[in-house]
Amino acid sequence: MISTDSEVASAIGTLRSLCSSDESLTGVHANYFVHDGPAILAELRLTFGSSSVFLNARDDDSLQIRSGDGFLELSQHSAQCLDSELPWRDAVGRPLLWAWIMINQQGYFDGVQLDFAESSETSATRIQILVIGSTIKVQER
Repeated sequence: MISTDSEVASAIGTLRSLCSSDESLTGVHANYFVHDGPAILAELRLTFGSSSVFLNARDDDSLQIRSGDGFLELSQHSAQCLDSELPWRDAVGRPLLWAWIMINQQGYFDGVQLDFAESSETSATRIQILVIGSTIKVQER
């Protein structure tokens, strides 16, 4: 399914409010779908103070960004804290300064790039979150 204008507008609104909140990233949790093969990263929860944002991999290889209270209900899952793992440990404790959405040539909203820094004059931790093969891939840039 090609991403709709309203889905993209919602993602932009959520990211814009995080960038303007000055709240630092306080936690990162992953929700893995566990089956016979390797675990699949299906969802990330980014916590900024008292609010959380969820990034979900959809079956059509697009990304969904939503605010909310809990992980999606997966039939077989395992949650894990990623605060002390790269690239997240360099971002925890820093506010989200810049955020970009990525839409591929086929019209799918399939990624975001997030810059965590105190100001535009300090070095940033830049993280890309992409959906590839219905799983979330995280890479530091």
